[in-house]
Amino acid sequence: MKINTNLVLEGNVITLVPLEMKYKEQVYEAIKSPDVWKYTWREVKTFDDIEQILSIAVQSKNDGK
Repeated sequence: MKINTNLVLEGNVITLVPLEMKYKEQVYEAIKSPDVWKYTWREVKTFDDIEQILSIAVQSKNDGK
């Protein structure tokens, strides 16, 4: 069974949209702080680091993973 990963969820206050590369600048701004990555195994310091992580996540979503 394949799950539809392209749903948009709309509430009264917030709308959740599927993760896509077109949002990479906004994602970077939201998670660029070193505090976000403090307790993870990842070392994220640059926009390219975030872009690589986002690319893998989007590909996984598109593959249904």
